[in-house]
Amino acid sequence: MTVEGRVLIIDDHEEIRAVLRELLALEDLDVEEAGNGVDGLAVARDRLPGVILLDLSMPGLSGMEVLEQLKGDPATAASRVIVLTGHGDIECEEALDAGAEECLQKPFEAPLLLELIERLLAPDRR
Repeated sequence: MTVEGRVLIIDDHEEIRAVLRELLALEDLDVEEAGNGVDGLAVARDRLPGVILLDLSMPGLSGMEVLEQLKGDPATAASRVIVLTGHGDIECEEALDAGAEECLQKPFEAPLLLELIERLLAPDRR
């Protein structure tokens, strides 16, 4: 069972995690973060976030590999994933096909991200 209001940021760039953390804190969301895919999977399994913000371009375990493992694990499959990418539409299509709910290309507008998170955390979404 996921925890509504809990958001996990998985991104290897500290600066991006900091910006996202500050933005989400303004919305009174419980924010967790991980700097790589391996740690992200561990946090997701331990904390069961309602929404995961996942960067696809990470060294080591890629974001796509993380997404596939999240969706393949019954413990984390219910977490909704918003993919954040600096690449094109093809990468977004692949992520959506792999189970991501949304895909945003960087740079994106903060209000759009917040709207997506709010929609995915809405109780009637289940």
